[in-house]
Amino acid sequence: MKQFAKIFLILSICIMLFGCRKNNQKPKEINADQLQKIASLCTVKGYYHNVIKSNEETGKSWYEFWRKDKIHFWVEYDAEVEVSFNMSNFNCIPNGNKVVITLPYPEVTAVNILKESLNDDSYYFEVETQRPNADQQVEQFKIAEEAIILKASEDIALMEYAKENAKEILTNYVNNFSSINGVDYETEFVELPKQNNGPKV
Repeated sequence: MKQFAKIFLILSICIMLFGCRKNNQKPKEINADQLQKIASLCTVKGYYHNVIKSNEETGKSWYEFWRKDKIHFWVEYDAEVEVSFNMSNFNCIPNGNKVVITLPYPEVTAVNILKESLNDDSYYFEVETQRPNADQQVEQFKIAEEAIILKASEDIALMEYAKENAKEILTNYVNNFSSINGVDYETEFVELPKQNNGPKV
């Protein structure tokens, strides 16, 4: 799937480039807006196995002897995260025969809990425990999602892969542009550091 997405993106880039050639449009400088559009499509995905745990003690009054006073359970599931770039921090400056691209630090932009990983065997309940209601389950999954986002955001290998993937695609575009238009552009990347204001999801 990752390879298919990359091939599709490269084909789209080729269409853009040959479209310019067909219309006899040979810009003297590379189009910064076009590079930004391409960068916005540079996404990668990561997959994680996670566990939701609840050790909630609900308590009960002395007369509620029949009611269970704890919600102890855990759920195992798989999640998919999407990593891309904040385009507000992206920049591209053609400078002579050099294209300087400012690449933001990758961010987790989507989380998807894989429903096929959830089944009856995914849920484990302690003996003598309440079953969580719908609101409690939603709250637990929200907490688990935040944990997944944090885990992915701190996954250096995934972040490096996202950066290298984007750099490869953008460099290929510049090289193809150079070849088609008879110019010789060199690509230089400036990588912005990780921001501390949290991921954008």
